[in-house]
Amino acid sequence: MAALEHQNKIDEEVAEIQRDILRLGTRNAEGHYVVKYGVLFDDPKVEQYYEALLGTLKAAKKRGILNFKGQMLLKGPHDNEPVTLLVPPGDSPAPAPPATPPPSPPVASMAPASIRETPERTPPVVSGATSEAASCSPKAKPSGAAKAAASVESSTTETPSTSKYSTSKYDTPPWTESRPKPSAFARSRRSEIKPKTLEELMDPPTGPTEENNLKFDAINVQDPDAQCQFFLRSFIFALKDEWKEPSRLCKEFKKFSENETGGNCGGGGGMNHIQASGFLQRHGKTRTAAERNSELADVDINRDGRISFLEYLMLHYKAMILTEFYKRYEIDGVEDLTNDGIGITGVGYKLVDELLSMPAGLSPQIEAALEEFTESQRAREARIKELQDK
Repeated sequence: MAALEHQNKIDEEVAEIQRDILRLGTRNAEGHYVVKYGVLFDDPKVEQYYEALLGTLKAAKKRGILNFKGQMLLKGPHDNEPVTLLVPPGDSPAPAPPATPPPSPPVASMAPASIRETPERTPPVVSGATSEAASCSPKAKPSGAAKAAASVESSTTETPSTSKYSTSKYDTPPWTESRPKPSAFARSRRSEIKPKTLEELMDPPTGPTEENNLKFDAINVQDPDAQCQFFLRSFIFALKDEWKEPSRLCKEFKKFSENETGGNCGGGGGMNHIQASGFLQRHGKTRTAAERNSELADVDINRDGRISFLEYLMLHYKAMILTEFYKRYEIDGVEDLTNDGIGITGVGYKLVDELLSMPAGLSPQIEAALEEFTESQRAREARIKELQDK
């Protein structure tokens, strides 16, 4: 019963988002209504109606009802990103087809009248060959190409399925994912990334992906403060009242790294597995030696034998991140998280996927506050270090 009510709610919100885009958008040259994401997000009615605007847009996108580039839309960075309505709501008129230019006037033939009046001749049918005209007869058996064309034509006129996990039958225009600009370290591991399909955009990953690894590398080579700020942006709502804890851990991580490695944690250098194991134990995450080794190897995403602060945070908050992962994809978790995720391995790719998914409703004000908080922490630590060096 709960699943049915949830599905009905999704259906209602998808139908409503069609009407909202029709209300707020403008018609483009192809006859489709288009609205900027920022305009849609800031609309008072939209803000009050939808529980998760991005979730509704992604559900409608999977059904082929609308389209936008990429997988995520964030308030601020994507305010000017167009959201295109491909299928109008049932209670509104269909988009007018694009205007076609008037036919050109017939050009008078320069041939003599005797030739112009000659009737067109029908080419003779060669014995033993099939006439192409005969194949167009209603009783003629269509060829394989004709069947394929008919199948494509019929699929574009069928009603899309309302099943949550079904694929759309609409012939939507292709698009490609916008790729991040990786660092020099990430570019050294670059390989060709294929655009994601609709199913891949909505279904949880089943293993590591090259695209996520490249994005992670671009963040992982930054200093611990920048890594901490990115983590806070991703999980600011999940952390709740404990949102300052990652910053405290960052300070401790840098101090521990300075004592153990001579300060080699800048630029994402981090610690080796033995040093990271000691830091893990020191901060209340008690495990057996075997559990520490296997779990540290699981979060060593780039397999460089070192644990950056971002990788440590994924281990420290493993249970919270996995909970958010399953909540976002609306599926039941397969791991037992009652013991804070201790001993659970094989989930590194899930942690990365959730880390890279920014939460809906993250306003520019919150992002600015987090950046200001991080900068103040940096300035304070720099001032303390300056005083100590005197």
